Amino acid sequence: MERQAFNSKSMTSASYDEPSRVLVVEFADGTAYQYIRVPSLAYHGLLLAASKGSYFNHYIRPHYQGIKIR
Repeated sequence: MERQAFNSKSMTSASYDEPSRVLVVEFADGTAYQYIRVPSLAYHGLLLAASKGSYFNHYIRPHYQGIKIR
């Protein structure tokens, strides 16, 4: 998984494993969550979004199960 750093108030980075469709998001407060069964289209949308936080809150958080890993 290659980590992509973000210049965002809410998120510091994200990484994605395409074969398992697992997205890991690291937040500015130091927590990290793993989201399962995330399609690559949703991950690439996050990378391209002008507002990472808004995209995440609208397209990822309410639709995919998140597990706190840190």
